Amino acid sequence: MVHTGRIGKLKEVVVYLPAGRREGPFTSQPVPPELNWDFWQGQAPKVDYLPQRCHQMFRYWYEYSGGTMTDWGAHHMDIGY
Repeated sequence: MVHTGRIGKLKEVVVYLPAGRREGPFTSQPVPPELNWDFWQGQAPKVDYLPQRCHQMFRYWYEYSGGTMTDWGAHHMDIGY
């Protein structure tokens, strides 16, 4: 309906993203033997191992990702397009 102009000329689109997870502080833990923690961190600043910095949760740490915007942003911006 927007693309065909059926509802009139679009003047503004507002898209919201959730704030992301709010947890912590976390306690350092021993690195699992199957994980190369130095390799996992790459060029990010070196920190102690936290399970919350790995796998599904890495996207909430700005050292490894851009947070919710780079994780969900494209999907939510599609809604506005």
